Parts: sequence; C-alpha cells; structure tokens
Amino acid sequence: VDLARRVAAAMGRELAAMGCNVSWAPDLDLATQPWSPAVGTRSFGDSVSVAGEMGAATIEGLQASGVAASAKHFPGSGETLADPHHGMPVVDVDGETLRARELAPFQAAVAAGARLVMVSHAAYPGLEPDGVQSRPALRSRAILGDLLRGELGFRGVVVTDALDMAAVDQSDVAGAAVAAIESGVDLLLAGPGQADRPGELARLLAALRDTPAAAAAADRVAALRRWLGQ
Repeated sequence: VDLARRVAAAMGRELAAMGCNVSWAPDLDLATQPWSPAVGTRSFGDSVSVAGEMGAATIEGLQASGVAASAKHFPGSGETLADPHHGMPVVDVDGETLRARELAPFQAAVAAGARLVMVSHAAYPGLEPDGVQSRPALRSRAILGDLLRGELGFRGVVVTDALDMAAVDQSDVAGAAVAAIESGVDLLLAGPGQADRPGELARLLAALRDTPAAAAAADRVAALRRWLGQ
C-alpha cells in the first residue's frame, strides 16, 4: 500500500510537470470476471479490501502532488462481459451483492477524498428501483443521486466515461449528455474531435441552457478548478 502511494505521488509529479492536473485513475473495478473486456490489467484484483486500500493510497499519492484523482468506473464494471466500446454492457448482479462487493472500494475512495468519480457506461438493473436493464449508469438518478451522492456522500465531480463509445447512441450524443447532467453528472468526457462535429457542440450548449441541473454541475466543476488553483 505504501508503495502504491509513493508510485502515485511520483506519477502525479510527472503529470503536473507536463501540465496535466487530472488523472483518470485509479480503476476500482474488481476483477471478479478475469475475462471481462472492460477491466483487464487495470484492476487491483478481485479482493475488496486490497482494491479499497490500494485505490485509496493511489488517490492520496496523486492528490498530494496536486493532481486530481478519478475513481472509476462507478458503481463497478468488473462483472461486465461486453466491451462498452461496442455496445452497452448489462451487469446482471443483484443489488445486495453489488452493494457489499463492488461499492466497497468506492466507499474507500470517497473517504480518501477523491476529487472525481467516473461513471460506468454499463446498466445495473439490480440497483434500479424498477429493475430496468436499458438504463446506463450515467442516466440513472438512483445510482448517481441516491447512491453516490446520498449513501456514499460524494461531493466532488462526477464525470462520464468517453462519450464516443458505442454504449452511447452516437446519433444523439447531445441528448445523452443532457440526460447525464440531469441525472447527476457534472463533467462530459468527449472523444477525439467529438465536440468539433458540425452543430454538435451548439446543440449541446443550447440544450444545457434549459437544464436546471447544469448550474449545480458548473458549481462543482468550479470548486474542482479552485482546488487545482485555476
């Protein structure tokens, strides 16, 4: 654990020296399905306690160097058997198991002061009151509002995973982005060139002007910028 903290601090210093002030790490998905295409070697393993301790140490090391850490992919992608680059995975695990297993490393991350949490592209019917299988976590108020903000007490910035993945309807990225903001997301992670598509950014900005949740999201991003000294 101490080595993880020292390595993360060194990574943070190198990132800061290159002008990067946010890291999309650590990955707190549990490797409960070693063949999952969504996790691979980025995970700390399948042990809840190890992932929590190593993840918290990584967060502390990065942020001690002035680089904001991002715990991902909430609420846990270790059980995904599909690649979100090619479609929306469904984590078909009951809510009790998810709460006891997948959420524990994220609880440790919140306690360690993680400045960001990146949300998964998968759907989690076990965490949905209506059990729907077609609602990705970035559109779920139950997952982002009730669970992450409410139960875990996270007060930082919630960021999407890359919006150019096929898990997001590429014919209506602006609509998906607005739905994400309305559900509790604060920051949108566009893929290379995505925000430069003709009319895409204009449509998104126009839609966000009429989204009440956008103001609260902007406040949380502004708080992150202040922490970063911007």
